[in-house]
Amino acid sequence: MAQRFLFIFSLILKLTSAVNICGENRTIGLSVLAVMNLSYPGLEAVAAAASVGDLNTACETLAEYYRNSNTSFWLRLPPVTPGSGRVGKGSLVDNAVDYDIYYMAGVTTSAKIPRNADGGLDWLNKGPRDDVEFMNCLNRFDVIDWLLKAYSATGNPVYTTYFSATMEDWATHNPCPNALSKGQSCSPQGVNTYAPCAWGSADVPGKQACATGTFESPWRSLEMGIRTNGVFASGFFGFQRAAEFTTSSRVLMLLAQGEHNAALAVDGGHPGQGTPNWEMGQWSGLLTSTVNFPELWNASGLQMQSLNELEALFGSLVYPDGVETEMASGYDMWVARETFQVLQTLALVGHVLPPAAYSDRVEAMWNYGAYISDPMGCLPRNGDSDLCGGGFGQEQAEYFERPDWTWISSHGASGSPPELPNGPSSAFPWAGQLVMRSGFHENDTWVFFDVGPYGSSLHGHRDKLHVNLHARGSMLLVDSGRFAYAGTGLSNTLHTQYGPFTRAHNTLTIDDADQLPLPATVQEPIPSTSYNLSSISDWAFGSMSLWDDSLNGQATHTRGLFYFHGHASAWGPPTGDFLIVVDRLTSDRPRKLEATWHAHPNASLRILSPPSEPPFIALVGGADTFTGRPTQAQACVVSSGGPLSSAWASVEVVRGVMANGTQPYQAWYSQSYDDAWPAPTLVYRVESAPSGAVFAWLIVPSTTPTTCTDLTAEIVSSNSTSVSVKVSVAGVLQTLLVPMG
Repeated sequence: MAQRFLFIFSLILKLTSAVNICGENRTIGLSVLAVMNLSYPGLEAVAAAASVGDLNTACETLAEYYRNSNTSFWLRLPPVTPGSGRVGKGSLVDNAVDYDIYYMAGVTTSAKIPRNADGGLDWLNKGPRDDVEFMNCLNRFDVIDWLLKAYSATGNPVYTTYFSATMEDWATHNPCPNALSKGQSCSPQGVNTYAPCAWGSADVPGKQACATGTFESPWRSLEMGIRTNGVFASGFFGFQRAAEFTTSSRVLMLLAQGEHNAALAVDGGHPGQGTPNWEMGQWSGLLTSTVNFPELWNASGLQMQSLNELEALFGSLVYPDGVETEMASGYDMWVARETFQVLQTLALVGHVLPPAAYSDRVEAMWNYGAYISDPMGCLPRNGDSDLCGGGFGQEQAEYFERPDWTWISSHGASGSPPELPNGPSSAFPWAGQLVMRSGFHENDTWVFFDVGPYGSSLHGHRDKLHVNLHARGSMLLVDSGRFAYAGTGLSNTLHTQYGPFTRAHNTLTIDDADQLPLPATVQEPIPSTSYNLSSISDWAFGSMSLWDDSLNGQATHTRGLFYFHGHASAWGPPTGDFLIVVDRLTSDRPRKLEATWHAHPNASLRILSPPSEPPFIALVGGADTFTGRPTQAQACVVSSGGPLSSAWASVEVVRGVMANGTQPYQAWYSQSYDDAWPAPTLVYRVESAPSGAVFAWLIVPSTTPTTCTDLTAEIVSSNSTSVSVKVSVAGVLQTLLVPMG
C-alpha cells in the first residue's frame, strides 16, 4: 500500500512542476515528436518549439492542442461538475482505484494486482491461477471504461488521477515486445532507459523487420488492436477536460498510440497471423487509430493500408453468409462488433466509407447474429463460446436499417416482422449451421444443428453433428462450453482434455475416437439438397467420416434431423412440436458407439424406463438461461424401438466424471471462462454395432408434468438415403421421412 501511495504522491508533485517528461528525458521527448506529423494543421507551434530543441515546450504545446481542440469530438466527455462522491464500495471501479483489485472479464472473479518496487502495477501478472489470459485481459484496459463512467457520474478527481497515473505507469514500465526479427528485444520502457522499438520493414531506411510481440505478451497484435480500436482513445479524449490528466501522461499516450500504429502496420510475421479475430482486430484497430489520431505520422497512408487489408480479409475470413471461419459464435460476433465500430467511426468524421464488400459483409455478420440466436437472444454455444453471447445491437439495426433484427430481439414488441416465406427457421449454408425454430417468442422452440467445418483456428470444437435444444423459455440440451485456455485449475484441464472434444457434445463417438479438426474451412456451401425449411417442418442431415488415429479402418456417422413445428399459439409455447434425431453408422467393421445428451448442472435428469430394457425413456429438466435455476420446462428423450431399430445396450446418467486409467473426463459444464461444474449427462452405449446400424430419438419439449410413457418412436424403413420413423405424440400417430443422404 505504501508503494502505491508513493506512486500517486510522485504524480501529484509533477502536477505542481512546469517540467514534463519530455523536458526530463530527451530520448522520450524526441520519441514523442517522432510519432507525430508536425506538419499537420494546428501543430505549427509544436513544430516551432521542436525546431529549436525545446522539447518541454513542444510537448506542453502538443498537450494544449488536444486539450483545446475538438478533434475526435465523439469521444470527448461534456463538462463534468466537480464532486466528491464515489460510485460505491465494492464496485469494479472503486476496487481498482482503492485496492488495485481488477475483474478480468471472467478469467477470475477478481484479483489484486501487485505493485513493483517503484509503485507501478505489475502488468505481467497472471492472476491467482497463473493464467496468461489474465495478463492479456489486464492489458486490454477495461478499467478505462470504468473510470470514464465513474468520473462522468461523480466528477470526483480521484478517478482522473488514477487514470493519468495508470497510463503513465503503463507507458513507462510495460516491457517492449520482442520486436526485432533476429530475436532481440527492446530495452524496457522507463524514464531513464526508454528505447523506442524499431517497427517497420527492411526496405524502410533506418527500420528493421520485426514481429509484433510474443504469442503471449501485452504487445501481441490482438491486445494492440483492442487498445487502438477505441479503448485508449476513449480515455485520452474523454479525460481531456480533467486537470489531473497530466501533460506527461498525455504525451506518453500519444507515443504509445504512435508505436501501436507502427507495430500494427507490420503485415505478417506476428503471432496469431491467420486467426480471424486477431487479424481483423489488428487492422480494425489500426484503421480506427488513424481516424481518431490523424495527427500521427503517416495516418492517411496507414488508413488506406488498413482498409485494403480489411477488405481482403472479409473475403477470406468471413463466409458470404456472415459466419466468421473460426466456427465459434462468440468470436464471430466480437469481430462483427470491432469491424462495425470502424464503420461508425468513419461515418462520424465524414470519411469515405469502406467499399460495399466491407459493409455488406459486416451486415451479413449481424444478420447471422440476429437469426442464429435462441429465444433469449443468446448465440449458440459452438466452439469456444460462453453462455449467452449477444448477437443483436440496436445501433447496428439502425445503421443497416434492419427493423427485422429489432423485431426478432424484442419478440415483436418493436421493429417490423421479417418476411419469412419458408418459415421462421434459418440456414447458414457456408458455415453449415441450421436453426430450426417454431417462432421468435421467448417460449418458442429453438434447435441448433451443426453440419459444417471444424473452424480455421483452435477455437473450433470437434463437434460436428451436435444438437442443442432450447424450449419453453429454458435450456434443455446444452453444449459443455469452453472452460479455461490456460492456468493451474481444473477448468484448464477440462479445456485441454475434454471441452473441445467430441464426447463433450450432443453427438456420437465411435470406438472412443475423436473427430479430426477437419476440414478447417470450406470452399463451397453445403448442398441445398441436404436441408429443407418450411412453415410446418424442417429437416437436415450431414455426416462425419474423419477420425483420429485411435480409430482403425473407415467409419462414417450420418445424422438426420426432422423438426415438426407443432401448432402455434399467440406468443405462447407451441403445442405438439417435436424433434426426431436419426443416427446411422457406416463402417468396415463392428464398432463401439457412445451417444451423449448433456444437460445444465442444475437440471434434473432421470431415466424413466428400466436401464437394461430398451427402448429407453429419459426426462431432461430445464434451466433458466440467466439465473441457472431449474424451471418447469422438460424434454422427453425416447430412443427408438421396433425390429429395424438398432438397440443401445445400456444408458446411464453420469455427472462430473474424472479421468483415470480406464475412462476419460465426462459430464462437465462451463458457463464462462475459467469455471467448471459437474453436469448430468445421458450416456448411451453399445459395444459392437454393425455397419448399417440405425438409431433414432424422439425428443418432445413441454411444460406439463409427464412420465413420457405416451410417447413412442419406431423405425419402419431404412435405406441409404432416408429413414422412416413412426412416432406417437399427443395421441397422434404419424410416419415421417427423415432424409439421410
